[in-house]
Amino acid sequence: PDSPRGPPSRRSAVAAAAGRSFSVAPTPSAVHPASSSAAIAGASAAVADPASAEFTEDLREVRHADGRTERLFVDGRKEVEFANGLRKVMWADGRTTVMFQNGDHKEIHVDGVVVYHYAETGAVQTTLADGAEVYQFPDGQFERHCLDGSKEIRFPNGTSKQIFSDGSEEICFADGTVRRTPPA
Repeated sequence: PDSPRGPPSRRSAVAAAAGRSFSVAPTPSAVHPASSSAAIAGASAAVADPASAEFTEDLREVRHADGRTERLFVDGRKEVEFANGLRKVMWADGRTTVMFQNGDHKEIHVDGVVVYHYAETGAVQTTLADGAEVYQFPDGQFERHCLDGSKEIRFPNGTSKQIFSDGSEEICFADGTVRRTPPA
């Protein structure tokens, strides 16, 4: 008999088309987490749209004695949920996303760029591969902090400020006025 998720033959055909094989086992909710230190359960692979082969369910779930749960998905991603609520997703393309309990989240890109989103303030901090830090604030303020100590700041009112590695500063106000300050 067919399950509400679709006939097994369709699931198998979709998994085969994606180059993966698996057997249908109980869903994760049917496994008791205390049955062993690492309970393993497979889940049926359902497809949101068979034509696009976008899988929406996990292929396997592993629950560890330390409280963390690992989920492996048919689309190649791996998700680890820790007992304290922290969640980490490793994507098939090499990216990693970490979701913190306070709503913040961090994206780690393959090229070494790290993007941190602060939930409470809406600010975004990007660490570039060269080590420079870029900050973007919801009010439109933008800052770039370089490893040599220099900084570039653009304010929403059109004012910009450069702080050079020698400590000197240059402020360009929105009205065109420029003020320079020598090193301290």
